[in-house]
Amino acid sequence: MSTQQGVVKEGNIRSVNAGAIAAQLYEQLYKEGHQLDVKNEQVKSLTEAVTALSNLSKADASIEGINNALASLERGKTKQARSLFAGLLKRRIPKDQRGNKDAAALARHLGALAFLNDTQAALVAYRKAVQLDPDNAESWSRLGQVLYRTGQLDQAEEMYRNALEFNNALGCMGGMAKAITGLGNVAFTRSELDQAEQMYKKALEIDKALGLKAAMAQDYSSLGNVAFSRGDLDLAEERYKKGLVLDELFRTKENIAKTYDNLGRVYKARGELDKAEQMRRKAATLDDSYAMGNQFAQAEN
Repeated sequence: MSTQQGVVKEGNIRSVNAGAIAAQLYEQLYKEGHQLDVKNEQVKSLTEAVTALSNLSKADASIEGINNALASLERGKTKQARSLFAGLLKRRIPKDQRGNKDAAALARHLGALAFLNDTQAALVAYRKAVQLDPDNAESWSRLGQVLYRTGQLDQAEEMYRNALEFNNALGCMGGMAKAITGLGNVAFTRSELDQAEQMYKKALEIDKALGLKAAMAQDYSSLGNVAFSRGDLDLAEERYKKGLVLDELFRTKENIAKTYDNLGRVYKARGELDKAEQMRRKAATLDDSYAMGNQFAQAEN
């Protein structure tokens, strides 16, 4: 996957497609499985980071340094951009370590880039972001994601609850839904299925009210996972199919492939291996990571 090469005139900052670079960075560097419920959020965060880098001025860093960092991002390399943001952050941190929204934004950009392949650095960056601007709901949510990723579930839950509180105070329903989904993920990982289902249903209710079809598809998938974990295969199938309808209209081929795979797991659990294999083949046509041979038929033997 490649982006159009940035255009630069002497003495100017190069012109780049921030969204394309962000998507490419995620695909190239994120190696821990494409978690569909966080992918869009991470690409959004990366887009913000690339945009912020391209909007810097020579008062922040040399034009050459900014252009080199942008060119490196186009090649899938984050080291120079991270170094540049880290240097700016160090210069802008106030003595009292609080109340600096600009510095907090730099910390979030640093965290977004580090999240790709350096979890500990991302954790440090997002902790710094909430320290600098404790009223920023987005920082709490992102810190929750990193803590969840590292298995620190109690702390992740605390961060998501903070994000929920701040989003509620701001009247940001979309942010509330994301925080509630995060709480659902924590509960699901703990095998607290009743709590997880309650959270996912709340998120679905909000996403429906906001008309967020792609988010609704993910909510149905999460609810399907709860039903599957309980062994309620009929309900799991119903929920996955509701999600699939929305997937096919509003989400990426990777999302659709995952839903086909989930349906395949339902059919396999029922012993309907022909239908399970049909789902696997559909998934494989969209995402070759599912092209692993006739796994369901083999499982029967």
